Amino acid sequence: MINDPQIPTNTLETLKEHLVKLNEMKKELSFVKKNLLEKKQTINALIQEHGTTWSNHREKYNNELAKELEESHGITLTAEEKKMLDDSNSASITERRTKLEKLNIKIPDKATDFTIITYDAVVSALGRNLQDLNEAPGIVKKLSIISKEKNDANDIKSTFEKQYQEISTSSTELKNKAEKTTGLIEIQLNDIEQLAEAISTSKPVVPTLTPSEETQKLD
Repeated sequence: MINDPQIPTNTLETLKEHLVKLNEMKKELSFVKKNLLEKKQTINALIQEHGTTWSNHREKYNNELAKELEESHGITLTAEEKKMLDDSNSASITERRTKLEKLNIKIPDKATDFTIITYDAVVSALGRNLQDLNEAPGIVKKLSIISKEKNDANDIKSTFEKQYQEISTSSTELKNKAEKTTGLIEIQLNDIEQLAEAISTSKPVVPTLTPSEETQKLD
């Protein structure tokens, strides 16, 4: 027992201190884990929000591209060609660049995905109208929407990356703190185990009897 008078006082006090520290560390670890969970939820919400922002961005610029092509170059995209604008995954972009290069359409190495999609739509419209495909680069270069989309897209990416990095850095710090606290808890548990073992194996203190008491005991 904790208050057993047969156990050295300093051992009991040390055990109590370890138990208090252990309780404090468990509370701290619980708090850190809660914060980590909140960070994870924040990241998930950020990714979802970024996806929505990016979807709205594509819709906006696809519509403005179709409008500028029609108003400035007399090119009216069909429903199918407008649908092609929405397909902007990495595999599709790579496939389109390859297809355009086979048609000898030179696309700048650092062209954005939106630029490649625009080239593809313009080439499709020119081919449908039996026009010279080599006109595509000239038409695309004159589109003001290309630079606007690039700047807007860079702003979206920059904002997302900054927010994500801030949360990621904070999460890493919390993970390190959790690992450190877990390690300290293990040390506390080990110390408590050793103290408990010392207490459980301690021998009872037998009082020394006086001669008269010894005689009384024999009687």
